[in-house]
Parts: sequence; C-alpha cells; structure tokens
Amino acid sequence: MTNELFVIKETVSDIAAIALAKMEARKKPATDYISQRQAYAEFGEAWVKEMLDKGIVKGQRRGVSKNSHVCYSRTELLAALAALAAERALKNNFFGDIFNFIKLIG
Repeated sequence: MTNELFVIKETVSDIAAIALAKMEARKKPATDYISQRQAYAEFGEAWVKEMLDKGIVKGQRRGVSKNSHVCYSRTELLAALAALAAERALKNNFFGDIFNFIKLIG
C-alpha cells in the first residue's frame, strides 16, 4: 500500500508541475521553450531522442535555416514524462483500488 501511495503522490505532483508550467507558458510563452542542450540536461538525451522517435514530443526550429537551434516545450516534455509514469502505474495496477472506489461513489 505504501508503494501505491508514493506513486499516487508522485503522479499528483507531476500533474501540479505540468499545470504550473502551462500557466507560466501562457503568461510568458518564450520561457516555455528550452534549447536542445537544456532539454538533454534536464530530461536526458536518450529519453528526449526516444520521445522524438515515438512522435510524443516535437522540436521546433527557431529559424528557417537547417542549422537553426531546435527548441522544445518544457510543458510538453513534462507532460510526456508524467504520461509515461501514469502508464507504468496503470500497467502495475497501482490505481486499481482508486478506480474501483470512484466507480462505487460515481
């Protein structure tokens, strides 16, 4: 049960971080975009490349030439990270009891 509570706490924390990032992106859209180097440093180069290959996140060039900097939305990266964590929790049936409880009261 303790492990389930930890997963739920982390999921709620991830959702809060995404909501905060979305609010910041709406107030200051330029601050949501981070360079490829920053994305690799914050999220890991292999993970970012995997998300790109799967089409889950997309980079945007800041110019028209081929060697323009590629930037990523921090909000999009955080959402991808949270989605993967939620998927892992669902596969391990961490939320089973919660979903059953919601069905009972709903």
